[in-house]
Amino acid sequence: MGHCFMKLNNQDKARLAFERALDLDPKCVGALVGLAILKLNKQHPDSIRNGVQMLSKAYTIDSSNPMVLNHLANHFFFKKDYNKVQHLALHAFHNTENEAMRAESCYQLARAFHVQDDFDQAFQYYYQATQFAPVAFV
Repeated sequence: MGHCFMKLNNQDKARLAFERALDLDPKCVGALVGLAILKLNKQHPDSIRNGVQMLSKAYTIDSSNPMVLNHLANHFFFKKDYNKVQHLALHAFHNTENEAMRAESCYQLARAFHVQDDFDQAFQYYYQATQFAPVAFV
């Protein structure tokens, strides 16, 4: 339900739904990721730290979850740890058949290569991201 509330842009109800899901199942990866995203989006150092800790907990529960992997890849991009970005994003790509998720993985890979001046690889992954992305993808 939390993800539905997020889609409806009702972050308060989403947070409550994610918290309730975690009350019922402390190992609910979807709820951990949802709450982590809410915390990361606040862009406050303490909130970011808590969000990353939640993603880390989700990773220990399910190290092959593509949503967790892509969000951790995003985190490590900003930490400038591009090897981790590549590892996590590639792992995410291979662990999903969801095209939007694959597009996100390709984007993470592309920008990691881009910032390292590997423009050929970056272009290939940017292009792949556009091919996997849904039409309404923004």
